[in-house]
Amino acid sequence: MIDIFLTQANYTLFINIGILFFILLVIISQNSTPFDYEWRKRTISDLAIQGYKNAWIMRLAFITFGTLLNIGVFIKMHQTKNTDFGEVLILIHGFSMLFSGIFSTAPVGNMTPYKNFTDKFHSVLAYVAGIALTGSSLFYFFTTSNPAKIIHISFFILTLMITTLFSLSKRDVLKMDHGIIQRLLYLNGLLWIFINYNILTP
Repeated sequence: MIDIFLTQANYTLFINIGILFFILLVIISQNSTPFDYEWRKRTISDLAIQGYKNAWIMRLAFITFGTLLNIGVFIKMHQTKNTDFGEVLILIHGFSMLFSGIFSTAPVGNMTPYKNFTDKFHSVLAYVAGIALTGSSLFYFFTTSNPAKIIHISFFILTLMITTLFSLSKRDVLKMDHGIIQRLLYLNGLLWIFINYNILTP
């Protein structure tokens, strides 16, 4: 029965629902905060901080997206009987997003008790998720032909540019709202995943 499901299921459906559900829950979560949350200046992870009663919304977004993305990728791998390094990296990205919803970041200002390990591990997962997705696009740049090659390298360059802006804004080197920049980073990644599995993948 599982084999029938894996053979007949539409893998893009799982991936697309995961993307849409994530975006929807981000919007709902940032408009449901009881504390002073300025989305232009605060990160998406701050919506899932430890000790926050509505954190379950953003945690659900991370867990659902990671789960549906990986289900979709597993189905594709089963149907095509092919596994490449790029998709292994996407799976790592999916698992990192999933566990980001389980291990939450610390409250801003450390005003309430929190688990330091959970906070640190969330940061590690965030880095792994970003590196895995960027690495996947670089892998496909070297292993595909145009026009896919152009799309993959464009995503890679955009990711590096936005990440640099985010880092500089967090350090106050640039006077820019890092909440906005981080959301551009997320949208860039989600858009690449959508294009990769809906347009570039046969």
